[in-house]
Amino acid sequence: MSYNRNIAYLAYECEGFNYEPWEDKDDDVIKIWHDIITPTGDILHGPWSPYVTPTLEQFVEFVNKVLNDKWEAGLFITFKKDFDSKYPNQGQDNG
Repeated sequence: MSYNRNIAYLAYECEGFNYEPWEDKDDDVIKIWHDIITPTGDILHGPWSPYVTPTLEQFVEFVNKVLNDKWEAGLFITFKKDFDSKYPNQGQDNG
């Protein structure tokens, strides 16, 4: 078995999430594993089969679901704190 993280033709990024696929090559098959690096550096595993390649739209849909799930679970605060520290005046009514 060999592993290859250099799948340069698939470099997706959305809301600070980075899609980093890697190939698991065996004698008779190549599987693509779908690692997603979060803005906090955690690794999520994409929901796609190792025999398919997600489109950009599917990746964005996954990121939006993760963000929505975190918001609903009250776990969005870590992302919000990080965002607020980087962009302190966003979302404020200055008028």
